[in-house]
Formats: sequence, structure tokens, C-alpha cells
Amino acid sequence: MKINYASTHRWRKEVVDDPLALFGKSEQQKMKQTLKHITGSDVICHISVMDDAFLDWWYPLYESRISSKDNPKIIDIKKKLLDNLDKEKIYYTLTLTEGEDRLGGVIFSQKADTLFFAYRTLAYDWNRSQLRASPSLYIEYVLAKYAWEAGLKYISHGVDRNPYGLNSSIGLANFKLATGCRPQLSKSYEVFSIETEKLTKDILILALPDKLDEHADIKQAYLVADNAGMNKWQSVLKYPDHLLVETVERVD
Repeated sequence: MKINYASTHRWRKEVVDDPLALFGKSEQQKMKQTLKHITGSDVICHISVMDDAFLDWWYPLYESRISSKDNPKIIDIKKKLLDNLDKEKIYYTLTLTEGEDRLGGVIFSQKADTLFFAYRTLAYDWNRSQLRASPSLYIEYVLAKYAWEAGLKYISHGVDRNPYGLNSSIGLANFKLATGCRPQLSKSYEVFSIETEKLTKDILILALPDKLDEHADIKQAYLVADNAGMNKWQSVLKYPDHLLVETVERVD
């Protein structure tokens, strides 16, 4: 089966008064339980304008995390951020702490009616707190609330490389779908095609839409996987209103 696809795409979602309304059922339950227990805990989020002290602490964590991934795309983030600062672009940071421990942070910006995620590096789990939501899921909620209180209308969740499984993990796409994001064409991309019969790895590929206007919605995707992969990644099938995913069995 031949599938045409854009090399990159972006993710976006609306800002609403209750961010949980956009979350998947499982994520809603995790967050509801977490919010019951977060008050009085030593988990704190601190938002401020980005400074050198944050970058000096955060960048080595980011670089280490990216380098550990399959097919990493490593760029000089410090230079890119500083170049944008020269253009009078303001970046903000969110630092997540648990007691004295810093569990990671997010760099984001605001423009017009949109909050833009730039970069994030967060611990996979809490050190001591018995909270059901992961640090990443909790931060997703916190920044969605922040965007609502700031009067913003949209959250842009960055640009990813397509397909998942060959670049980023399929789990990354699932997380964005589970928190209410929809995929769209990015401003610039290349068009490629792939033959599913030649694949030797499980992938999630977002198909090129018929309408190629800038930021056109991507509504169709294919999960190409063996039997084990189908079971592992079946959660990406749960969000047909955001992305209709068809399955294609991969046979080694």
C-alpha cells in the first residue's frame, strides 16, 4: 500500500475554561485524581520570563534526552532562542519542582491569541508524590489553564516529523491526541511516499490531506504494525474526531 505524507506537521488545540473537557477519558480520570491530591503537596509550577540561569540548568537535560532517542534531531537551541530574542520575541519558562527537586521545564511563547510550546523536557514520573497523572500530563493541564486565564484562544503544540516510529515515538502522537490536539499541515514541508510492504518497524503515518492549504487539517492516518504492535498502540484509534486511524498489518 502506498501512502503519501507530509514530512512535518503541527498540532493545535482550542483553549477552553475546563481543559479536561478536551482530554481522553483515561487522562480525565488521572487528572481528576491528581487534582484532588495536588493541593498541599510539594509539587509546584513556577512560570517566569526565560533567563540565562534557566537555560544553563535546563539545556543539558534537554540535550541528554534528545540524544537518547532513536533518530534524534539535534539543533543548537540556545542559538535559536537567542536569535529570536534579538527579534524582540519573549519566551517564558515553566519549571516543575517536587520539594527541592527540579523535574524539568517547558519553554513557551505567546503571540496574538496563541500559546506556542517551543521545547519541553520533563521527568517521566514523580520522585515521591503518589499522583496518577504524569508530570507531562499535569503540565499540559497547568499551561492550558494558564492560556485560558491569559485570554488566549489556541495552543500550538509544536512541529513533529512524520512518520512516528521512524522518528519520534508513536507514544508522542498518542499523548497529543489524548490531550485534545489536532494535526495540521505545517507552514513548510516536503511530500514523500512510503510503501507499507517494505516496512520493518511499527509506524503511525499521517496521510497527506486532499486540501493542501497552509494549516489544513490532517484527518487520516495509518497504524502499520505487527500483531504485538497493534496491541501496544491501539490507543491511537480512540480519537477519530481528531484523527481517523486505520490499521495495516505488517508481516515480517
